Amino acid sequence: MVPHAGTGSQLWRDVVCLGAELQALEGVRGSRVHAEVAVVWDWESYWALELEWRPSVDLRFRERVDAYYQALWREHATVDFVHPAENLSAYRLVVVPSGYLLGEAAAKNLRCFVESGGHLLVSYFSGIVDEHDTVHPGAYPGALRDVLGLSVEEFHPLREHETVALSDGSSSRVWSERVRPAGAVSVADFASGPDAGHPAITRHELGNGTAWYVATSVDELRPVLARALDAAGVDRPRGLPETVEAVRRGAFLFLINHGDEPVTVPDVAGTDLLDGTGWAGEVTVPGGGVRVIATA
Repeated sequence: MVPHAGTGSQLWRDVVCLGAELQALEGVRGSRVHAEVAVVWDWESYWALELEWRPSVDLRFRERVDAYYQALWREHATVDFVHPAENLSAYRLVVVPSGYLLGEAAAKNLRCFVESGGHLLVSYFSGIVDEHDTVHPGAYPGALRDVLGLSVEEFHPLREHETVALSDGSSSRVWSERVRPAGAVSVADFASGPDAGHPAITRHELGNGTAWYVATSVDELRPVLARALDAAGVDRPRGLPETVEAVRRGAFLFLINHGDEPVTVPDVAGTDLLDGTGWAGEVTVPGGGVRVIATA
C-alpha cells in the first residue's frame, strides 16, 4: 500500500482516498443486488463442449457466454450466473448461451420456468447430450425440443470467415442450422447460406411464458436480446451510453462511467454517499468517475 515513492506520491493519496470512500459506503452494507436476468453457467457443459470431435473447432463455451454477457451489459441489464437446475423463479429472463450438455432434470427445470411465465433465450447447439455425454433420443435439440417448439434437422457449421445474412438485415458467422418449427414462429430467417429461407431466430409461446432460440452466431446480439428483455418486462436504464454501468443495490444506485467524458443520467434523485452532493432529477458522472446515490 505504501509505494517506494512514499506518502508524498499520488498512489498513496489515491489509496487514502479509496479508504475514505469505503468508509462513506458503510450504509450500503447488508443491501443486495436483485437481478432480473440470469445467464446459465454449467462447468460440466463447458468441459463436454470443448472435448474433441465436435462439428466445428469454433464452438467455444466461453466465447458464447462472453458474447451474450457483453451484449446484456451494453443493454444495462444486471445479471446473475446460475446453474440450469437451480430455482429460477426470481428471474424474468434466463439466457442459455451454450447449453450443449443438459440433463433431464435441468431441462425440466427450464421448461417449468417458461410454463410458469418466465422467458428463456437459448443459443445454438444446446440440449444435445445428457449428463453422461450421450445424445438425447429423437431430433435435436433433444432436451429442449419441446420447450423451444422446434427441431433441428441438420447442422451446417460455416467455414472460417464465412458469413450469412439474415432477413432482418443482420449477419452471422460460425454456425447455421436447418430449423423446423413445431409451434415456434420465425422472428428472422436465414437470407443466404445453406439454410436460406429457414428460421434463424424463433419465438415459442409455452404456458405463460416464452422461449426464444438463436440458431446462429449473430454478429450483433443486442437487437434480439432487447426484444427478449422488453417482452420479459425487465426493468433497466434506457438511453444511457454504453460506457455507463448502472446497478441498483437496494436503495442505492451505483453509477460507474467507464468513458473519458462526463455523462448525465436522467430520472435520478438522491444524495451521493461519496461527496454528499444532492441531486434532483438527473445525476452527472464525470469521466472515469463513480456516483453512489442513496435514492430513498
